[in-house]
Amino acid sequence: MSDSPAARLQQLFEGHRLTPTQRRIAHCMVRRAADVPFLSSVELAELAGVSQPSVTRFAVALGFDGYPALRRHLREVVPPETPDGGDAYNEYQQAVQAEIENLRHLAAMLAEPAPVERAGRLLAASRPLPV
Repeated sequence: MSDSPAARLQQLFEGHRLTPTQRRIAHCMVRRAADVPFLSSVELAELAGVSQPSVTRFAVALGFDGYPALRRHLREVVPPETPDGGDAYNEYQQAVQAEIENLRHLAAMLAEPAPVERAGRLLAASRPLPV
């Protein structure tokens, strides 16, 4: 097995009996191996199409105290790959990469502008106007 982030994630799941929902989370994590150490449990749940509590139960099923402990572990053992195959990103580059992924996710969510327009109308009509 290669030493890629996806391969390291696969090794983490080996030997665990996972429910169908947990397998779905694991599969999503492998597909997004470079991003997953920087995703919140809510973001991972959304990407996997499961509930946030399912993500927490998944982390516990793997032997962690919760999702934050799993994420800390992933940051240590699954460093992100760089596009050129060079050394892993430093902590500042990792933070920027995580924000780039957050912006990609936001862009995808804004494909349908109606909810944003509705929120804007509701905010504009509120008194006092929250800023």
